[in-house]
Amino acid sequence: AYGNSIILDSLLYASTFVPGVKASGFVDERLNSWLRDGNSSAFNISHGISRRPVGFGEVPDIYPFVYLSQAEYHRQHDPSGFPNATALRVGRVGAHDIVEWPKLWSDGLITRDDEHASSASCWGGGPVQQHGGRKAACVWADDATMALTPVSRAVATMPSASSPARGWRAWLGKQHSLYAQHLQDEDGLFFHGQDASVHQRSCCKWSRANGWMMTAHVEVLSALENASSAETFAAALAVFRRHSAAIAKVQSADGRFYNLLNDSSTWLETSGTAMFAHSIAVGVLHGWLDRCGVLRAVPIFAGRYPSA
Repeated sequence: AYGNSIILDSLLYASTFVPGVKASGFVDERLNSWLRDGNSSAFNISHGISRRPVGFGEVPDIYPFVYLSQAEYHRQHDPSGFPNATALRVGRVGAHDIVEWPKLWSDGLITRDDEHASSASCWGGGPVQQHGGRKAACVWADDATMALTPVSRAVATMPSASSPARGWRAWLGKQHSLYAQHLQDEDGLFFHGQDASVHQRSCCKWSRANGWMMTAHVEVLSALENASSAETFAAALAVFRRHSAAIAKVQSADGRFYNLLNDSSTWLETSGTAMFAHSIAVGVLHGWLDRCGVLRAVPIFAGRYPSA
């Protein structure tokens, strides 16, 4: 579900910044079809009907940040011809459900156990009854994007000094810090996941998982900059800079990254590479990263891979 939403969000982004791309009509029809579908969570939210909480992209018609992106796109390009209030409501309610997510580890980090409800391990470790009834508490790097992006985008639509905005920024700072504590290794790279119940990390530093974390960094920093405490912003920025420096050390000679970042025997892939290029470009444009000292990722797709 979140992949579908990221594609739609990317189409709106391209419609804004890439000459000749006009995909907003397609995105509008896709999102608005869910608003018209009486069986959808988007319909229920827009009509004030009771619904189950939304979280982590598991409901494909309501992944909330796309509605916030839709509202922002039309605010900039066609403010009189689109009902921004509906998209804002759907996006904000979805973000609220994430902030109120009930599955928390003891330190307050949001976790999942849905995928392996009958398993005692986040990566399959046998049924619960064979492990003394213990159930896994799964922390995934993917969730940093799925959880922190909607809330970051929602904060940007609120009055900066409002109580909800202040509370959600504090939540973002805490969750971002906890993700780093649970998943970031001494070398600065992130593991894909952790079973918090036994403090066991997954085997690998997957490129795409690190890409999810990099995109989450820039979303959170955008929400925190100039509006949160200096200490909260500085802590998030330090994590981003340390991660970026670690990414720079494992870039291949041709500019792409290996599927497992620290294992050059794995294949070179483009998904993580694209997320690194985007996040680092945003970091440089905002002045969060040194233009000369990070890596070659920014010009990758415009240069060596012009058709990517």
